Amino acid sequence: MELEKYVLIMECAIKSAEDSIVEVSLDPSDHHIIRIFFEDGLVLYVPVKTENRPLLETLAIVVSSIFEAWTKERLDLEPQRVERQGVRFNEKWYFSQELAGYIGQEVEVLPVGKFLMVRNQDGEIVDSFKIQH
Repeated sequence: MELEKYVLIMECAIKSAEDSIVEVSLDPSDHHIIRIFFEDGLVLYVPVKTENRPLLETLAIVVSSIFEAWTKERLDLEPQRVERQGVRFNEKWYFSQELAGYIGQEVEVLPVGKFLMVRNQDGEIVDSFKIQH
């Protein structure tokens, strides 16, 4: 799959997931690297290996890579323990039945665009929430 054909679609998908992204484009020197420009001046370079994947799978890989890089760049997140079936982010609690089985265990709480992802120690997504403002 030629990635340059899908940059506009990726840009729309990525911008809808995160309001602070102002531009998504291919790196002119390497068409397997996507550049993401944020309104605060941060620029991320995310390598994308398409390897004949369908568009939706490629989009999922790109968006996931972007938000992992963004999170590592901006936040110094420490693992936290699940308490009372909930996790904390930005001074707010997020509760669910899915977290009940993880009480006392360490999890990683990551903002991914407008959503909060909770991953267990194996990196599996345990739960996700829409971030409350």
